[in-house]
Amino acid sequence: MISPALARFYNLVLNALEDRELPLVSWGITDGSLTEHEVLDVIESLLPKAPADVAQMSSQDLLYEFRDRAWLFKVPDTSPAQYRTRLAESVRLAAQLRQLFPWQARDESTPWWQSGKRLVADYRLHTAPRRYPQRNIPAATALKELDSQPGWGAVQHLVAQTQIGARDLARFQVEATAAVTAALQRPHSSGVIVGAGTGSGKTLAFYLPAFAAMAERARPNTFRLHTLALYPRKELLRDQLREALSTARSLQPALLKLGRRPFRLGALYGDTPYRQDDTRLLPGATGRTAWKRTRDGAVCPYLTCPACERGELLWRDADRRSNQERLTCLAPACRATIPHGVLALTRKSQEDTPPDLLFTTTEMLNLNSAGGGLSRLLGWQGGAVPSLVLLDEVHTYSGIHGAQTALLLRRWQHAVRKPVAFVGLSATLRDAAGFFARLVGLRDSRVEYIQPTDDSMDHEGREYALALRGDPIAGSSLLSTSIQTAMLFGRMLDPEEDAALYGSTGFLFTDDLDVTNRFYDDLRDAEGGQNRYGKPGKKPVLAALRAPTRAQHQARYREGQSWDLMEKIGHVLAAGRANHALRIARTSSQDVGVDLQANLTVATASLEVGFNDPRVGLVLQ
Repeated sequence: MISPALARFYNLVLNALEDRELPLVSWGITDGSLTEHEVLDVIESLLPKAPADVAQMSSQDLLYEFRDRAWLFKVPDTSPAQYRTRLAESVRLAAQLRQLFPWQARDESTPWWQSGKRLVADYRLHTAPRRYPQRNIPAATALKELDSQPGWGAVQHLVAQTQIGARDLARFQVEATAAVTAALQRPHSSGVIVGAGTGSGKTLAFYLPAFAAMAERARPNTFRLHTLALYPRKELLRDQLREALSTARSLQPALLKLGRRPFRLGALYGDTPYRQDDTRLLPGATGRTAWKRTRDGAVCPYLTCPACERGELLWRDADRRSNQERLTCLAPACRATIPHGVLALTRKSQEDTPPDLLFTTTEMLNLNSAGGGLSRLLGWQGGAVPSLVLLDEVHTYSGIHGAQTALLLRRWQHAVRKPVAFVGLSATLRDAAGFFARLVGLRDSRVEYIQPTDDSMDHEGREYALALRGDPIAGSSLLSTSIQTAMLFGRMLDPEEDAALYGSTGFLFTDDLDVTNRFYDDLRDAEGGQNRYGKPGKKPVLAALRAPTRAQHQARYREGQSWDLMEKIGHVLAAGRANHALRIARTSSQDVGVDLQANLTVATASLEVGFNDPRVGLVLQ
């Protein structure tokens, strides 16, 4: 595991090495390289900035460290040694992509790869520093600031202290917490919109004040819906539900100390069964909303284990029949449980004992506006009205969908007739306060916009945008270019056990469901014909055609048809070797959730916003 200080230093060195390459690579010259003297010169110039972890290492030691981690690649058969960074080698290979099939390689004594159609006519490369808000406010300082806020007392202090732990906060997170707390005290409805980039901490900026406020109301034997969290996509809902359950679990000792009960959460959407004897939970159930079965029970389709993050959660038949809403992780190394009462698994349970925090979608809020127990739960017809409403990824509420959501929220406010605090989370928006005010039906003056300021941003590492233009003369399809690009860049990511700087999984976005399905099927075929569960097929893996062990290595490498760097990274290319295919998954309206075991996930564009996975190192559009 690399420490944050060491990661920053490694990023600094990589940036400097890439700066030597970019003048040529940016202009389309990809066969350049760095001499060993140039590499050592860069490292030596930065050694004074090295942290204690590597203070005693020489520039030669660091060069070998970068080679071992495949961040720096020695060009084959060069003497004296020549080097390229992973960026430069990736761009070189991408620019020379060809459409290759096994039948073309029947006679390896010929330059067989040259018969493959060229896939890329040109490219453009853009690089920029990664920017994120500084986390420079100690927890104690943040809590001291919040203690002066009206409505922030001992209960909120202890819950927030537990939730923050030893972490430092960003200035915008403290300001957002104060703004949401203040909005909850007002005698009229008001709004707060928090704008920041993905992974910058927007979610904590909301859930920090939300859990603190819920703790005040979480008294024994008293249950009412306090916070309604609306998400534009079910995948985002599932992702945040897992995070919220982890937080609720960590806060339980503090709540008990305060004389409060543990938090109760719920998720309401299509897969939520009506009651414990719902047919979708029983053996033999079919249809899109049926829960997957094991011998002992039904597997929850909208949640993975909060403890290990990947294990499936089983609602045992014995627990279900006795009306115990307990989930057990199926991962052999985990076996954690979500106890009864923590998560409402059925709609009837949510009606009878309302959760403190309910995750749902705008569609479900609309569908339950006409009547019934869920209508009362959501505030449409009497009952306790939620005090806090979250709308995540606000910038997605545009066009017809945005207009429909705005009308729905106005109808809902007319029905509840009580003050509500609306909080929006979004990437940067033009006129964010005005946009959010129109969405939720408030005056502009009643919406506060919180965002990180330019002088509070840190720069670390680098993000890359590579635009490839298909070759119209070659006669190959753009889908073929996308498939070969996914095969290439999917293997430029780190293996998960060693994902230090480049990430270990990627998402491949399309803007059309038909393209999604064709891309998914054809990419699985290229990766050996694996089935939809990721099981290996019997077809050849096309990436094996670029294995360095094949004949005419030098000639193939010069023309970008030998992917030597991938094997240095840890991806096996040689034909006949087990587990050398990438696991391909799909997320769309046809599929439930995101396969966390997948190397690459083909997804519709609506998943592109907000899904939180720190392993992601590749986005292909």
